[in-house]
Amino acid sequence: MAYLGESSQLTIGTSKLKDSIELYLKLGFRIVKMGQTPYPWCKLTDDSLLIFLNQNGSHYLGYSYFMKDWGTLMEDLEKMGAEIVQNLPNEKVFFTPQDLLITLVKSDSVPPQGDLQDYVSLGEEGFKIRENLPNAILGAFGELACPTQQLDVDSLFYQKLGFKEIYRNDKPYNWCILSDGLNVIGLHETTDFQENTITYFAPDVAEQVQALEAIGVDRISEFTGTGGNENNVCITTAENQTIFFFKA
Repeated sequence: MAYLGESSQLTIGTSKLKDSIELYLKLGFRIVKMGQTPYPWCKLTDDSLLIFLNQNGSHYLGYSYFMKDWGTLMEDLEKMGAEIVQNLPNEKVFFTPQDLLITLVKSDSVPPQGDLQDYVSLGEEGFKIRENLPNAILGAFGELACPTQQLDVDSLFYQKLGFKEIYRNDKPYNWCILSDGLNVIGLHETTDFQENTITYFAPDVAEQVQALEAIGVDRISEFTGTGGNENNVCITTAENQTIFFFKA
């Protein structure tokens, strides 16, 4: 169990649920469940990432964590200075320094997350075999990339939330990867991008981009940031969320 919960999902606000679902299906996801309460929603997975699309009229990106009991979590968050911006009996919401929305849900019935395989868990050797990759189009989820101007300070913040640094480098700028066993966050001390961004890695990006364009995915642009590999691209979703699609 991670410090923030027993399971989690990446939650995205959208005003065009139907359009969002259509694109994620083209990107290699499948529908897990749909509902209408309190707003139209859809849960999707590609066996590498679990996404909850919520048509509540707001644009946001964040993680929702589920647990059966708060324990000392609320007291711990207060001590570390996390400001609870939504304080309901069974739901608490706060923001990280990167404006990443964190929702904590207390429930007697914790939804399963499944055995997801991401870039970190697959390992370098496993990633070389295309058939091993969970998503036939995008490969594998790598990280939720978050820009920062104070890497050490923000890394410490996430460590207080139960994350551990699992990798750090200073090329082409200072950056690190953190995980809490459920989610992977990358902190990047750069101005190459301004928003928290879903990031996928695949060994054959150019070929997969051609396949996506052939089925009508047209909001694809070249990534022009520092470093990286040739053919790296950005895919813009219906809810105007960017997905980095990078060559591993």
